[in-house]
Amino acid sequence: MATVIEVDREKKILYRKVSGVLQTDTYKGLISELSSAAKVHRNFDILVDLRRTVAAIGMIDLMAIVSAWSRLGAHYCRKIAVIIPEVEERYQSAQIIRAYMEAQGFRFRQFFDLDTASKWLIESESSYQSPARHEVMNR
Repeated sequence: MATVIEVDREKKILYRKVSGVLQTDTYKGLISELSSAAKVHRNFDILVDLRRTVAAIGMIDLMAIVSAWSRLGAHYCRKIAVIIPEVEERYQSAQIIRAYMEAQGFRFRQFFDLDTASKWLIESESSYQSPARHEVMNR
C-alpha cells in the first residue's frame, strides 16, 4: 500500500492518499499515522483518499477500524473527511463507520470526490449546510 501524508499549511489539511489492498491492519496503521500527525498539527483537518484501494474488510474488521478511529478522539476535535470509491460493498461499510463516528462526536463525513470533501473541510462551521449530493448518505 502506497501512502504519504501531505501537509497543506495554507488550508490546514493533513492529506493521505492511499492505494492498494486495504486490510484491517493496514487501515489501523493508517489511522495511527494520522493520529501521530494530528498531534503535531493540532489545528489541521484530516482528508483520506481511499478511492484507489480494494477493501478486504468484514464486519469484525469494521469494529476494529472504528475502535482505532475512536482512539484518535482523545485529543482530536477537527474535521475528518474520507473519500471512498462509489461501489455498493464499500458504501455499506461506510455507513457503519459513519454512524459510529458520529455517535462518538466526531465531525466525520465520507465523500465520493475530492472537491466536495475539500470544500467541506475548509468551510466554516457557521456556513455548514446539510450533506451534499456527492457525500455518502443513506440511499
